[in-house]
Amino acid sequence: MPYVTRGVRDHFASTLEPLKRKVREGGAPSGELNYLITSLMIAAMEEDSGYLTYEKTQAVVGAATEAAAEFRRRVMAPLENGKARVNGDLYEDLEKRVRLSVNLRPRSPSKG
Repeated sequence: MPYVTRGVRDHFASTLEPLKRKVREGGAPSGELNYLITSLMIAAMEEDSGYLTYEKTQAVVGAATEAAAEFRRRVMAPLENGKARVNGDLYEDLEKRVRLSVNLRPRSPSKG
């Protein structure tokens, strides 16, 4: 995830701070945020050779996917859990059924 060394963060800080300021000031509607993220992904694809490789595209897609997954886990999930507690949880009955189903499954014989 985004857990890079202080040196790496410092390397990008002077470039990122003005961009982050612009994003905060403009509110960054989803289209604009998508544009910024896509632009960074494309920049990461640029190589001296000019050729794209599967490994490079996979690395870029993987970084974007994992960044989104981490954001969902750290920001969206707690927000959604809080809203479910306040407004009622649509999944509550289903989750009870899942727990019941898991608990009712026959246990595998012990291997020993």
